[in-house]
Amino acid sequence: MKNRIRGYLRYLLFSRHRCGHGIHSPFVYDLVTKGFRRKTTAKELELADAILQVMRSDKRMIQRAAFGASGKQEVVKAGHFVRRSSVSRKYGKLLYNLTAYFRP
Repeated sequence: MKNRIRGYLRYLLFSRHRCGHGIHSPFVYDLVTKGFRRKTTAKELELADAILQVMRSDKRMIQRAAFGASGKQEVVKAGHFVRRSSVSRKYGKLLYNLTAYFRP
């Protein structure tokens, strides 16, 4: 067990794939270094959190179509819909970084 833990820690410390070594495609190298590993500033995160907070507290009623066998249409609060359908902060940050990378 100790050898497995030691090997994993050694891999984390000395592996070079995080720096982009071993990636041969120039597009994929740029995507990894500038898209996935992009540092998001605190100002950008605060703005995204503020927008999400406003959307979560929205009391307006919207009509939502349920796709599937029932085909019902429901009327729900917009804030409830956002709380149930939004992604986690981690994946939201990744999506933000990817859209910032591909933005012309």
